[in-house]
Amino acid sequence: HSSLTVEVWGGGGGGGSNADNKNESGENGGQSAFGGIIVVRGGKGGDAGERGKVVSGGKGGTAEGGDNNRSGDPGKDGKSTQAGDGGASPKGGEGGKGPRTPSTHSTAEGKDGTAQGGGGSGTANKSGSSYINGGGGGGGGFASKTFMEGELAPGTQVTIVVGAGGKGSSTKINGG
Repeated sequence: HSSLTVEVWGGGGGGGSNADNKNESGENGGQSAFGGIIVVRGGKGGDAGERGKVVSGGKGGTAEGGDNNRSGDPGKDGKSTQAGDGGASPKGGEGGKGPRTPSTHSTAEGKDGTAQGGGGSGTANKSGSSYINGGGGGGGGFASKTFMEGELAPGTQVTIVVGAGGKGSSTKINGG
């Protein structure tokens, strides 16, 4: 073969919530790498819901070292009408769709982001007359690089790291 193309994604960030009275932000997505050549960062976790306030979605992950380096989409903010959607990862996973705010005192579970690198949505919660909606996790970054014949010598060992999706603050809003 005359060339080898490598594609790398960072993990998606987890969504934030206030389900079961746990005011928690989502975890950041993991970093991925191809040797010391390509480094792709995971998306940031979405902010925890706060009573009656708009909270931020996580920033998208970044990439370096590839021929094509692209950042993941940011997660959407948790607003009064719905929890934040997770951000998508370029050429990769989609972000989870944030649920609408329930009309009665309850919690609406969000959705996981899909592989590779989609951010998890926030969780929507209604408590009394207030909304408490989490922000969506950011999508993981993406990089691709084509190595031409001779750039990687035969027998070269390359360490590959695959970053995990960040955990959401409940079981269904993890990053991909």
